[in-house]
Amino acid sequence: MLKFNKIYDLFKSNSFQFWLLFILIILLRFWPFFQGKTLVFGDNYSLLVPVRLFTADWLKQGVLPLWNPLNFAGIPWLGDINPLYPGIWSFVIFPPALALNLTVIGHLLISYAGMYLLAKAWLKKHAWAIISAVFWMLSTQITGSALVVIFWFTSSSATTSAVVVCPSRTVTVFGWLSAAHSLWC
Repeated sequence: MLKFNKIYDLFKSNSFQFWLLFILIILLRFWPFFQGKTLVFGDNYSLLVPVRLFTADWLKQGVLPLWNPLNFAGIPWLGDINPLYPGIWSFVIFPPALALNLTVIGHLLISYAGMYLLAKAWLKKHAWAIISAVFWMLSTQITGSALVVIFWFTSSSATTSAVVVCPSRTVTVFGWLSAAHSLWC
C-alpha cells in the first residue's frame, strides 16, 4: 500500500506531470529523432550545418573563430554566426544530426517551460499552465521556428526564432518589474 501511495504522489506532483508530458510529446512528435534522423532538410541543413561544424572544429581546438577564410576572400565570423550561442556547443560535443536534434528539442523545452511559467504566473493554476505550454510548444510559430533553429542569431531569421523565448523573457521582465515595485513602493 505504501508503494502505491508513493507512485500516486509522484504522478500528482506538478514537476512530474510537466516532464512526463514534455517527454511524451517529444517522443510522439519527433520520433524520427530517436531513429538517428532529423526533420531539418534543404538549405537549413546543407548550408548551415557546415557553418556550425566549422565553428565547432575551431572551438574544439580552443580557438574562438573571428574570421572564416573559406567563404569568398574571408568573412567576419564572430558577428555573423555567433559561436557564443549555447546551441553551437552541441556541435562541439555530438555528431551533426544528433547536435541538430538536441538543439531543436532544447528550443522546444525553452518554449514549453517559458509558457508554463508565464501561464502559471498569470493563471495561478497548474492545469491551465500545462495546457498553455502544450499549445504554445505545438503551435505553428514554435514548431516552424524550432525546425529552422540553426538560423538562431543569424540575420535571416533571428526574429522568427526569437518567438521561442518570448514567454521566458516576459516572465523575466515581469519578475524585474515586481521586484522594482517592491523596492520602490
